[in-house]
Amino acid sequence: MTDEKVIVKDQGLAERSAVLAPRLRRGAVEAARAAPAMGRNESLGAAPDDLVSMCDYHLPVVILRLTERDFGDGTPGKGPQLCDEDLTSALWGEKVDKARRSALGLAIVAAGMMPLFFLPKDDFALSTFIATGCMAAVAVASGGYRRLFAPRVWTLGVGAVSAAGLYALFYAGNLAVVAFHPLGVGAQAETSIYALIASSGNLLPLQVLVLACDSVGFESYFRGTLQSLAAPRLGPAAPFAVAAVDALIHAASFNILWVVATFLADSVWGLTYYRTGDLSSSMLSHFAWDVAIFMVAPIG
Repeated sequence: MTDEKVIVKDQGLAERSAVLAPRLRRGAVEAARAAPAMGRNESLGAAPDDLVSMCDYHLPVVILRLTERDFGDGTPGKGPQLCDEDLTSALWGEKVDKARRSALGLAIVAAGMMPLFFLPKDDFALSTFIATGCMAAVAVASGGYRRLFAPRVWTLGVGAVSAAGLYALFYAGNLAVVAFHPLGVGAQAETSIYALIASSGNLLPLQVLVLACDSVGFESYFRGTLQSLAAPRLGPAAPFAVAAVDALIHAASFNILWVVATFLADSVWGLTYYRTGDLSSSMLSHFAWDVAIFMVAPIG
């Protein structure tokens, strides 16, 4: 901080903020670029994207306070102690704001999903557009949406492999359901789910559009937004925690098979995203699986 003190010593308070804030922000941006997949960096204790947003939001105010106390009379004060206090206060305020925004976003998404379960099945396409539209809107409004995508050959390959593996898992699961009828669940529960998409009333282009919106909307919010928030704290458990949230919302359908299927599928897509750090990989996996299981080769 020696060179910063020399620079700001004889400048006005606003100019001091302008000198220091960009330097600290650049450090956060560099941390974001250097962070591993999913924007995780355990040494920072927060997602680098969060650090960048906190810099944008809080640094002008924090630097004004710090420079006024430390350099207002031209002599160093208790810099480290004041920095800790001010930055802790700023970070806490940011965490509270982010928690409120996250809770509101989840409430909007959950409410938007209710038509999927309660509107007539003939309106399932419309219900899908409503639900996935809410998901995409919340994901974009959460910020940093473009940074979620880093498509490369290997990440897309992982997405394709995970889609094939998930299809194989559901194929085996169907055999188990037919053979053992767990919890009284039979093939009719599977048929009711498949009929929502591949019904005679839905033309082929509409079916493809519904599945595309399904993959983009669900992956944007549940992986891109919710899992990215959970990953810094939960690490490898984040995909399963987010899958449980989505499955809990699907409990409103009163279809136990749909709830279990949601948890399994979300877990695979979450692990795909966790491994690659590229949202396009989980979107590809989701869309390929949707097309395979609802249109090309339905199971059951």
